[in-house]
Amino acid sequence: MGKLFDITPEIIQTYQDGIDDIIDQLGRIISVSMKPKLVDCPNCGWDSFRKRSNNRYQAGGPKPFTDGQQCPYCYGKGKLNNVRNVEFKATVAWNPKDFEPFTQGSVETPRTIVKTKTYIWFRDHIEKCEHAIIEDIVCKLIKKPIPRGLQESRYVVAYWEVINK
Repeated sequence: MGKLFDITPEIIQTYQDGIDDIIDQLGRIISVSMKPKLVDCPNCGWDSFRKRSNNRYQAGGPKPFTDGQQCPYCYGKGKLNNVRNVEFKATVAWNPKDFEPFTQGSVETPRTIVKTKTYIWFRDHIEKCEHAIIEDIVCKLIKKPIPRGLQESRYVVAYWEVINK
């Protein structure tokens, strides 16, 4: 029993529905760039001894070429950097009041800070990204995402710093 009232599952559901609607209807698209992964070229085979392409066309590859010539898809490297971007909606607050500024002695370092709130299932993407594009501005994560919610961590709050001005 609560002091004023009981927080029922219905109240929790109303809270979650409200936050979901704010994110889904008012949220901005955030694009996070994940670290590139090295993947095998789909166009040629791999020479494990020389650690590069074997320069032999792999049937079904996107750019046919004559065996022995340099693969036109990976340029003879045998591997490609697979860059992934993940997009999601989040609420965005510029220079939020709840962020504690970094100070060096008595001098505060001027920074542009962004606070975002989104669903917890994007937490890994946020933690592992190289940078994010928030409202066409490149930002880097400056604080590990913080789980938020009533009784369950359904959302995550992240703090970013503008890196291109």
